[in-house]
Amino acid sequence: MSGLFTNNITPEQIAHVKKWIAALRSGEYEQTTEVLKNDKGFCCLGVACDISKLSEWGLESEYLGETNILPVAVEEYFGLRNSTGSFWKGKNHFSLTGMNDDGMRFEEIAAVIEEELASCK
Repeated sequence: MSGLFTNNITPEQIAHVKKWIAALRSGEYEQTTEVLKNDKGFCCLGVACDISKLSEWGLESEYLGETNILPVAVEEYFGLRNSTGSFWKGKNHFSLTGMNDDGMRFEEIAAVIEEELASCK
Protein backbone atom coordinates (compact mmCIF):
# COMPACT_ATOMS: atom_id res chain seq x y z
CA MET A 1 0.00 0.00 0.00
CA SER A 2 1.32 3.39 -0.83
CA GLY A 3 1.00 6.60 1.10
CA LEU A 4 0.75 10.14 -0.19
CA PHE A 5 4.51 10.67 -0.29
CA THR A 6 7.40 8.81 -1.90
CA ASN A 7 9.40 6.43 0.27
CA ASN A 8 12.50 8.58 -0.10
CA ILE A 9 11.05 12.01 0.74
CA THR A 10 13.90 14.39 1.58
CA PRO A 11 14.18 16.85 4.48
CA GLU A 12 13.88 19.67 1.92
CA GLN A 13 10.64 18.21 0.55
CA ILE A 14 9.33 17.78 4.10
CA ALA A 15 9.99 21.49 4.71
CA HIS A 16 8.07 22.33 1.52
CA VAL A 17 5.13 20.18 2.64
CA LYS A 18 5.05 21.94 6.01
CA LYS A 19 4.80 25.30 4.20
CA TRP A 20 1.96 23.89 2.07
CA ILE A 21 0.11 22.75 5.21
CA ALA A 22 0.58 26.20 6.75
CA ALA A 23 -0.70 27.87 3.57
CA LEU A 24 -3.82 25.70 3.57
CA ARG A 25 -4.47 26.69 7.18
CA SER A 26 -3.61 30.37 6.72
CA GLY A 27 -6.99 31.55 5.46
CA GLU A 28 -5.20 33.43 2.67
CA TYR A 29 -6.56 31.15 -0.06
CA GLU A 30 -10.19 30.90 -1.14
CA GLN A 31 -11.17 27.36 -2.09
CA THR A 32 -12.51 26.23 -5.45
CA THR A 33 -13.07 22.84 -7.08
CA GLU A 34 -12.16 20.89 -10.21
CA VAL A 35 -9.30 23.15 -11.35
CA LEU A 36 -6.00 24.25 -9.86
CA LYS A 37 -7.11 27.88 -9.89
CA ASN A 38 -9.96 30.01 -11.18
CA ASP A 39 -11.56 33.38 -10.40
CA LYS A 40 -13.10 31.90 -7.23
CA GLY A 41 -9.88 30.59 -5.72
CA PHE A 42 -7.58 27.57 -5.64
CA CYS A 43 -7.97 23.85 -5.06
CA CYS A 44 -5.60 22.30 -2.53
CA LEU A 45 -3.20 21.31 -5.31
CA GLY A 46 -3.38 24.82 -6.75
CA VAL A 47 -2.20 26.13 -3.40
CA ALA A 48 0.78 23.75 -3.68
CA CYS A 49 1.57 25.14 -7.14
CA ASP A 50 1.23 28.71 -5.93
CA ILE A 51 3.57 28.37 -2.96
CA SER A 52 6.13 26.30 -4.88
CA LYS A 53 6.97 29.38 -6.98
CA LEU A 54 8.33 27.04 -9.68
CA SER A 55 6.58 29.07 -12.37
CA GLU A 56 4.06 31.82 -13.01
CA TRP A 57 0.37 31.16 -13.58
CA GLY A 58 -0.43 31.14 -17.29
CA LEU A 59 -3.51 31.89 -19.34
CA GLU A 60 -6.58 29.83 -18.50
CA SER A 61 -5.07 29.48 -14.99
CA GLU A 62 -2.62 26.84 -16.11
CA TYR A 63 0.52 26.07 -14.16
CA LEU A 64 3.44 24.50 -16.02
CA GLY A 65 0.97 23.32 -18.67
CA GLU A 66 -1.62 21.79 -16.31
CA THR A 67 -5.02 23.09 -15.25
CA ASN A 68 -6.43 20.38 -12.97
CA ILE A 69 -3.60 18.08 -11.87
CA LEU A 70 -0.15 18.77 -10.47
CA PRO A 71 2.64 19.31 -12.96
CA VAL A 72 5.43 16.75 -12.49
CA ALA A 73 7.83 19.44 -11.24
CA VAL A 74 5.43 20.38 -8.41
CA GLU A 75 4.74 16.74 -7.60
CA GLU A 76 8.49 16.18 -7.20
CA TYR A 77 8.96 19.44 -5.27
CA PHE A 78 6.67 18.11 -2.53
CA GLY A 79 7.73 14.44 -2.77
CA LEU A 80 4.24 13.29 -3.78
CA ARG A 81 3.69 9.92 -5.42
CA ASN A 82 1.38 11.21 -8.15
CA SER A 83 -0.30 14.21 -9.74
CA THR A 84 -3.69 13.93 -8.01
CA GLY A 85 -2.50 13.31 -4.48
CA SER A 86 -3.97 9.81 -4.41
CA PHE A 87 -2.95 7.33 -1.77
CA TRP A 88 -4.04 4.19 0.03
CA LYS A 89 -4.77 3.95 3.72
CA GLY A 90 -5.38 0.36 4.62
CA LYS A 91 -7.78 -0.94 1.99
CA ASN A 92 -9.23 2.50 1.28
CA HIS A 93 -8.21 4.74 -1.60
CA PHE A 94 -8.23 8.52 -1.22
CA SER A 95 -7.12 11.50 -3.27
CA LEU A 96 -6.55 15.12 -2.36
CA THR A 97 -8.39 16.18 -5.52
CA GLY A 98 -11.38 14.04 -4.54
CA MET A 99 -11.39 15.39 -0.99
CA ASN A 100 -11.19 18.97 -2.26
CA ASP A 101 -13.88 18.51 -4.92
CA ASP A 102 -16.19 16.68 -2.51
CA GLY A 103 -16.25 19.66 -0.15
CA MET A 104 -13.56 18.92 2.41
CA ARG A 105 -12.24 22.25 3.73
CA PHE A 106 -8.58 23.24 3.42
CA GLU A 107 -8.13 22.86 7.19
CA GLU A 108 -9.30 19.24 7.00
CA ILE A 109 -7.13 18.51 3.95
CA ALA A 110 -4.14 20.04 5.76
CA ALA A 111 -4.74 17.61 8.64
CA VAL A 112 -4.76 14.66 6.21
CA ILE A 113 -1.51 15.82 4.59
CA GLU A 114 0.05 16.32 8.02
CA GLU A 115 -0.98 12.83 9.12
CA GLU A 116 0.42 11.30 5.94
CA LEU A 117 3.66 13.23 6.38
CA ALA A 118 4.01 12.01 9.97
CA SER A 119 3.55 8.40 8.85
CA CYS A 120 6.44 8.54 6.39
CA LYS A 121 9.12 9.73 8.80
